[in-house]
Amino acid sequence: MIRHSSLPKLAQCPCYESNPVAGPAAERGSRMDAAFRALLQGKPVTGDLTTEELEAVMWAVDTARDIADGADIEADEAKLKVRTPGMEHEGTEDARCESEAISFDLKSGSLRSYYEQAAAYSLGNMERTFEENWTFVLLFCDQREFSRIEFNHAQASAVVSEVLASATDPNRKPTACEYCSWCRKSDTCVARTAPVVETLAVVETPALSLEALKAEIVADPARLGLDRKSTRLNS
Repeated sequence: MIRHSSLPKLAQCPCYESNPVAGPAAERGSRMDAAFRALLQGKPVTGDLTTEELEAVMWAVDTARDIADGADIEADEAKLKVRTPGMEHEGTEDARCESEAISFDLKSGSLRSYYEQAAAYSLGNMERTFEENWTFVLLFCDQREFSRIEFNHAQASAVVSEVLASATDPNRKPTACEYCSWCRKSDTCVARTAPVVETLAVVETPALSLEALKAEIVADPARLGLDRKSTRLNS
């Protein structure tokens, strides 16, 4: 089933499949998400975070509260489920300020585009609340940067529909992209292996040796005559 978090990857490669084994970066992100929710609820942080990671999460908490401008922020994971039309899998947001029609998503690691994921959550929330517009805020805590993306229903629906149509197209083909190393098919995908095989075929093609060239010229009297006018070949 397609998850909300998979949409940005599927937008780049319609054949992308999430690796079931979470790597260190994903595990770190999960710990920081849990700390983000805990701090927003005034609860103690139980995850194993470094001082630097905790400071990054605290920045995200302060930023979310500033953006909410005093309005209540829901951070109870059980109350942050979102069901988006066309998607069987239910998503879970990091936090939400419903009175202001704003969702918050903590992002750790490198800066990336999460536009399609933001559209899916926003669409689900608009369907649920009958709001005409929704704002999705990405909190890039390691960089201390945030991004606001605003959607109306038609915009969000168009984004999600396009990705889902491409990902479920029976004739879809893989495309090499920045998420290849995260895909469970990274070692066998033709989009990655075919270019390598072609390159190796070129590299491994033996070059024409001087001895072979001599033999070819000697076997062709016409070429031999022309060649003798321009140079001498050592036998």
